[in-house]
Amino acid sequence: MKMILCAILMASVLGTPAFAAKVYLNEGGFIQAKEVWREGDKVHVLVNRDILTTFEAYEVNMKSTFVKKPRHVKKVAAEVPQNAVLPQNNEAAPNEDSAVQNPEKKRKE
Repeated sequence: MKMILCAILMASVLGTPAFAAKVYLNEGGFIQAKEVWREGDKVHVLVNRDILTTFEAYEVNMKSTFVKKPRHVKKVAAEVPQNAVLPQNNEAAPNEDSAVQNPEKKRKE
């Protein structure tokens, strides 16, 4: 019984094609495709390795089909200009109680 269920599961997983894109049409339908790209005012759809079709831009819901993916931008630390005036370490803090003090290390004797 387990063998039959495993065989059915494997056949259903391996038998379904891997689609990477959906093309949403203005008339309300959609097409599962392997690849979609724009070229001028045309939208090219590669349905599978043998079928390539082209739509006019007015036939395709461009906003739903070509969704902008959020880009991860690396944050770069701000560079300090060479002529910037930096506070000196030997200046006394205005309120010495609030100044951060280094903890004393205990030595083993």
